[in-house]
Amino acid sequence: MAVPPAQASFCCEVRKTKDGFLALRSGPGTRFRLLAKVPSGEMVCFGSREDDAPDTGDWIEGWYTGTDGVRHNGWVNGRFLHDECG
Repeated sequence: MAVPPAQASFCCEVRKTKDGFLALRSGPGTRFRLLAKVPSGEMVCFGSREDDAPDTGDWIEGWYTGTDGVRHNGWVNGRFLHDECG
């Protein structure tokens, strides 16, 4: 099933990490399945966040487009993103 295109409200750069990547997961936490490894320096994008969204702590739902052009949708830990996003 094709994923519809999404308009990004903002994108954030992945900080340099010990492992060299940020895990994109199927849900908001480390217990969820790893979907993709987003390399440090790459961008993760997000749509607008609803005011009534459930509290997920530091985890943010978004997407990453890999070097192969495939968009991966999932959750990342926001602590590993640069503070200034555009």
